[in-house]
Amino acid sequence: MPKVSIVIPIYNTAPYLRKCLDSVVNQTLRDIEIILVDDGSTDGSTNICKEYAAEDSRIQLLIQENAGVAAARRAGVKLAVSPYIGFVDSDDYIELDMYETLLAHIGNCDLVTSAAKRDDGTIWKDHLSLGVYSSKNEMEYLVDNMIVIEENFKRGISGSMFTKLFRTEIASQVFDELNLEIFLTEDAYFVFCYILKCKAIHITNICKYHYRQRDGSAVLSVQDDFLKNYSMLYVNLSNTFKKYPKYDRLI
Repeated sequence: MPKVSIVIPIYNTAPYLRKCLDSVVNQTLRDIEIILVDDGSTDGSTNICKEYAAEDSRIQLLIQENAGVAAARRAGVKLAVSPYIGFVDSDDYIELDMYETLLAHIGNCDLVTSAAKRDDGTIWKDHLSLGVYSSKNEMEYLVDNMIVIEENFKRGISGSMFTKLFRTEIASQVFDELNLEIFLTEDAYFVFCYILKCKAIHITNICKYHYRQRDGSAVLSVQDDFLKNYSMLYVNLSNTFKKYPKYDRLI
């Protein structure tokens, strides 16, 4: 059985896809499973995926009608057989020892976090003290301070999924509970719901992920349903946070 499954949702990223896939298939951790979920691409990405899948037996390729990145990730999680799982966006790339490094740091934790480097050289990271949080008091402190209000506050955990290594079993449970209609900040939605299920978390400043902000990406595009999305996000997170004793703090 592979040690780590890596899920890559793909939608029309052909100009960047080979660099992404090369960085994953050449990981120093060889015992990995690579799950490509082609979410209805129309730009040639599908053919690139088929090419790589034919050359590497560790690659599974799932082709589906366009349903959005959250649905693509969930489909990938449901195929995963490894105990741990990570996510890479198909227009980004990672350093060759990323998953070997994160796996070495997860230990008995349910989550290990890391940082990402943007195109402009700035670092996207967590704003909590480094180390393992495992006691009741430590985990309460982490949850109480996991939401970033503004980066200048130096508080919170990055909502990015791609800088983290998760337990597959917990990730699958979280995806079963998510509202997949939420299409903006879907990463943070998943991460915060996941953290509430954790017993121990390792916060690190490892930086092995390279994040590309490109023209046409969802984060830089005008979204007509922006307010509807954030309303759904608030309602769904509110319902999740109600299960936590310090609901008022989180909401």
